[in-house]
Amino acid sequence: KWFKVMEPLMNKTTLFLGYSDRQIILENKLFNYDKVYYIDFDDTRSRIFNKRFELTGCVPSVSSVSIMALMLAIYLGFKEIFLLGIEHTSFKLDGNFEYRHFYEGKDANATGEMPNPEDLEVEFSGLVNLWQQYKVLRSCATAKGIKIFNATEGGLLDLFSRVKYETLFK
Repeated sequence: KWFKVMEPLMNKTTLFLGYSDRQIILENKLFNYDKVYYIDFDDTRSRIFNKRFELTGCVPSVSSVSIMALMLAIYLGFKEIFLLGIEHTSFKLDGNFEYRHFYEGKDANATGEMPNPEDLEVEFSGLVNLWQQYKVLRSCATAKGIKIFNATEGGLLDLFSRVKYETLFK
């Protein structure tokens, strides 16, 4: 459903999708005017990136599209990467849980509104996995001389040096 909604909005776009999405794209004849590249994600997160950081083979699965985007930026050789809109604020430090995207309305979560979990253990575990993935990518970037900055105002992601978005376009 999401792909069908997005297709008319993405005229001649280069897309990077998981290989598991390939069959859906082909069967529904989607993104015919776009370049679509597929990344073969392992079904576990136990695989470690090789030293050359190749995305042409099977790579570790990811917890977030932000991880996938960061992997691509590192692979493509950007020397400076600025993260924007990476809040990771599904829970608040006061213990409340709020699952939504950065926009408002009943469709704030494209897969349907998520009820508050009875227990935050799964959410915390997910954040630990996510932070571990960011740390691996931070190490890979550092080894390649790539600098990653967080230009998001607020949010929980504390693994990258903060920069103010407004200072990037002087």
